[in-house]
Amino acid sequence: MAWSSNPTPPSAPGGQWGPSPPASSTPEGGAWRGSVSYFAEFGLAITPSLAVAGSSIANAALSVGVSPSIGMQGAGISTAAFALQVTPSIGMVGGTRNPASVGLTVTPAIAMAAAERYAATFGLSVTPQIGMGGSPNFPFALTVTPSIGMAGSEQYRAAFGLAVNPSLIVTGADRERGAFGLTVTPSIGMTGAFPVMPPSTTPYSAAGTYTYTIPYWCNKIDVVLVGGGKGGGGGWAGGVTGGGGNAGTWATITLVRGVDIPWTTSTITIIIPAAAAGGTSGNKGANGGTVTASATGWTAGLSAVGGTADQFGTTQTGQSPGTQNFNTQPYPGGAAQPSASGNGNAPGGGGAGGNGGIFSGNTGGLGGVGGAWCRAYQ
Repeated sequence: MAWSSNPTPPSAPGGQWGPSPPASSTPEGGAWRGSVSYFAEFGLAITPSLAVAGSSIANAALSVGVSPSIGMQGAGISTAAFALQVTPSIGMVGGTRNPASVGLTVTPAIAMAAAERYAATFGLSVTPQIGMGGSPNFPFALTVTPSIGMAGSEQYRAAFGLAVNPSLIVTGADRERGAFGLTVTPSIGMTGAFPVMPPSTTPYSAAGTYTYTIPYWCNKIDVVLVGGGKGGGGGWAGGVTGGGGNAGTWATITLVRGVDIPWTTSTITIIIPAAAAGGTSGNKGANGGTVTASATGWTAGLSAVGGTADQFGTTQTGQSPGTQNFNTQPYPGGAAQPSASGNGNAPGGGGAGGNGGIFSGNTGGLGGVGGAWCRAYQ
């Protein structure tokens, strides 16, 4: 067969129906070529973690639509529908080009360092709302100045640490970088709210120097002092008895913390002198010792003078200071001493006078030492 620009295909053999038709012959001078179209559907889910220069961490919702055209080897071109879902964790430092709503929650952690511990209630709630809008890029700063109050009536100074953990939430379909600045300058005013405690009284009835520790929870301290009793007078010749020593005097005060003494004052010093000596024959006994109380910031202090003079010519019995009632509380002094040459009863009792003799008298009794009480209460 000769080549032609319009060849006539040869006829197929047979030309009738049959159970085993012969295979058709391959056309001469040609080859099969196909045109294939493919269609595909793709799903893509991405969950990245985005860090955008900053210390605050927030959650943002972004949506992106993608419509690509994909060529597959062959004559056909198919398009595929893509869904892209991004859930980033964004730390933002910057302004914004699009309107945004920002919520800020500040959760402080406050630690109090002080010599004493005080029970108190702290509350801090800062929830500002920030609106950003406009097309230009612009920075902005947020300044939070909270005031922390604690209920109570007394004031204290202490060192505080404040930790701020802001949570920034930015919502929207499209976001640009923005500038966020957070400055927290807390002004902390603290007034003490102590636990409810019963009054506490500490007595001192022996000679010595004592340090009374002020309980942290108290607002006031009653200080009650009684001086030492005077020694009994010595007896005289001719059977004349010595006079009984006079009792010590009382001194009282209520110290209000933060008024009479600083809040930082934590102790009171109490000094009780030794017992006064009794008088020898024909002599008077020594005066009772003066009991004192002092503290840092308490300029005047408090003093209870000891007994002076005696009951010569009146009675041989050492005198009692009696009971001092102060702010509804009784503070008992030493009892009287009727026995000749007997020592005075503490606190504050005078010594008894000595008996007289034919040529000389007996020595009088010692004066009773003074005493002190410190009563703390709210």
